[in-house]
Amino acid sequence: SSLSQRYFNIFSFAIMLQKAIFVIDMKSKFYHNSSKIGIVLSFICAIHCILMPIIMMSFPFLNNSFLHDPILEWLILGSLIFLGVFSLDHYKKKHHGSNSPMIIFGIGSTLCFFSLIIHSEFHQSLMIIGSVLIAISQAMNLTLKRVIQ
Repeated sequence: SSLSQRYFNIFSFAIMLQKAIFVIDMKSKFYHNSSKIGIVLSFICAIHCILMPIIMMSFPFLNNSFLHDPILEWLILGSLIFLGVFSLDHYKKKHHGSNSPMIIFGIGSTLCFFSLIIHSEFHQSLMIIGSVLIAISQAMNLTLKRVIQ
């Protein structure tokens, strides 16, 4: 029952994210909103990594909750990469032409990806740094777009 509830919560999150993306007008607002959603998800990821040790020590009964599920971490990282690739590539081609946001995004994504694969004692630090770099790349992407226009 607990395992099925965990997967139901993760599935519900995926459905909510899909609705948030595809309800948007695909022509003009998708890329702009995908950058904003990417920034929010990146900070949620960083906050999750910062607070999880405190939550686990304070509330040990949550150790097996969906909050501590590796599938949730992969789902969030996959969502960040999906949104980031679309928005960064679009803005680079159509607006600013700068590679800087894509390079920062690549470094952040790589840190998060290897952190999830290796899962060493540096896992949380790498995830926090990586997710902050992803958020910075998305914010830089939007800023470059505004400056150019």
